[in-house]
Amino acid sequence: MAWLSIILTIGFILTLFFYIRKHRSLFTLFRIGGIFLTLLLITNLSLRFHLIKRPKDLLILLDVSESMEGEKMNQAEKIVNKFSSAGKNFKMIPFAESVGIGKKELKRKRTDIAQALRFAIAKSPGAIILISDGLHNSEESPIKEAEKSTVPIFTVATGREKGKDLAITDCLYPEVLNEGESLKIRVVIQATNLPGERNLSLKKDGIVVEKKKIIFSGGEFYKEEEFTILPERGHYFVALESVPGEDDYSNNHFPLSFTIREKKKRIYYISNSPTYNFRFIRDILSENKDNEFNAIISFDGRNFFRLVGEGRERVERFDLPPDAIVILDNIRFSLLPPGFKEVFRNISLNGKGVLFLSGEEDYRDMADWLPFLSEGKVIQKEIEGTIEKEMTNSALFFPEGENLLENCPPFFGMIKSRIKPEAQVWLNSPDGPLVGYWRYRDKKIVQVVGFPLWRWFFSEDENLARRKEFLEKLFDFFLFGERRLYLKTNKGQYFSGENIRASLFAWDEIGRPLKNLSVNLITDETKIPMIEASDGIYEANLFLPPGEHILRAVSEREGEKVGEAERKVFVAERSIEFLRSGIDKELLSAIAQVSGGQFFFADSILNREEIPPFQPREYKREVRFIPRQILPLYFLIISLFILEWLLRKTKGLP
Repeated sequence: MAWLSIILTIGFILTLFFYIRKHRSLFTLFRIGGIFLTLLLITNLSLRFHLIKRPKDLLILLDVSESMEGEKMNQAEKIVNKFSSAGKNFKMIPFAESVGIGKKELKRKRTDIAQALRFAIAKSPGAIILISDGLHNSEESPIKEAEKSTVPIFTVATGREKGKDLAITDCLYPEVLNEGESLKIRVVIQATNLPGERNLSLKKDGIVVEKKKIIFSGGEFYKEEEFTILPERGHYFVALESVPGEDDYSNNHFPLSFTIREKKKRIYYISNSPTYNFRFIRDILSENKDNEFNAIISFDGRNFFRLVGEGRERVERFDLPPDAIVILDNIRFSLLPPGFKEVFRNISLNGKGVLFLSGEEDYRDMADWLPFLSEGKVIQKEIEGTIEKEMTNSALFFPEGENLLENCPPFFGMIKSRIKPEAQVWLNSPDGPLVGYWRYRDKKIVQVVGFPLWRWFFSEDENLARRKEFLEKLFDFFLFGERRLYLKTNKGQYFSGENIRASLFAWDEIGRPLKNLSVNLITDETKIPMIEASDGIYEANLFLPPGEHILRAVSEREGEKVGEAERKVFVAERSIEFLRSGIDKELLSAIAQVSGGQFFFADSILNREEIPPFQPREYKREVRFIPRQILPLYFLIISLFILEWLLRKTKGLP
């Protein structure tokens, strides 16, 4: 504002300058003006006046969402009719999921009070009257919108302050589990004004699997209850026994949707010179029920046996399944019978991946399918590994952001090696690389040329847990690493009308984020663009009708397809509008308070003969003129005297 004043002042002075060049008689007026402003500055004569703006009409926001059906809507319509009968000037706008269109065209599966307030505030009414039950179920905050309002917002709550209802508000459980793994379900129960006992049942295909008795205390009640079962394939849901007189019976059951998958990790440990490290690797991997651990051992370096329980059986051929993960540990190539080197090469080509743990013997004869080239020198000392810089921000396909290499075991000794040009170093040291990775004919090979100290960890302590995590995460990388794209949603099951937030995580082969992709989320023949929220993470919000849906995220770069990922979600028949009953007095009161309005119950308005004074706020702005606080005034006075002096010099006047 100060700069604008200066610009206007300069414009005014220049205009006078060119005018006065032709009208010399204005010199006196110019001088008088400068003297007047100087006296005004010296005396600091202040002026004060008010700008008053007449208030506009009222704007009524009427909630017509599904939760307003019945008694609530009857109260709302009576209040609107009372306004009409009283001759009040107002405009009424219905809202639910959206706002600003006809009531019949509105979708009513959700309540978005924040959007309605934003729309009303933009209309600049004299005041806003919000008639609603306050059961807002969209993500934006209505209170933040109300804080921005320059007019008062009066809120009117329709319905009973506290209804009577029992509800299962959520069920928390894993969406994918392995065959033979137990399923833990945490059920969230809420109740209002309904004391007594009721049964909570877990059912499969309509038959009760497990039942628990819940004792309600009355008033506001909250409880979390757990079921733990060994699930089978079928349709499961949780049901809460209803009570006569509830506001809503539809929220007494909650369907479950999960996937049972077969065991995925088939791990084969092979060594012809096993050390006591084998015991720790076996124990770490065998305790995980998701692993199928197989040990094939040679005690003389040539003849291999599969360990079965306390016994063993001879292995003539290495016929491993195509999803096998192979650990080759401390292989002594000099002891292998002819042709066995080719056997190991074929193993690397047939499985999902190979973890090659180098021993002290040179591995040069096998180096064509390994990421390292041996230099033949063995170093025997403690070696500290450091993660390569490009790997420090790599999560290696684990959404929780943990870096696989942070849990790598320490090393005592190594066989000095150099990395192949097309391979990648994951872990380095002052004496050379320790862990490397590459693809051999499209198969993943990870080689460790350092000698890991598994044997230090004899107890279940933090370090042993970290070594276990290293192996488990590495095997996850072998199995799932090639997917590169992982689509997830904030939940696996939604209510009808509930916002679904989908996120696509995109990495390259070693876990670095794939940036600047063009990603579309496709479902039911609808295509929704996904926005890159951060490096390699793309997000979209959508709403789906009841039923089971497949979300498919397809990514491209410069018109070329990068890949795609899928996610199954289930939308229940039950509307999110009926998840809660009664009213949200706290929200409506807060909206009124932050905007300078007032909160009312509908009954309190209907029981009065006259409508409460919903007075629009009168706009009154005080304007003060204090000369000494106006910086451009100093500039104007100086300019007037300088300009008069210059003009006189130009005209040759004294």
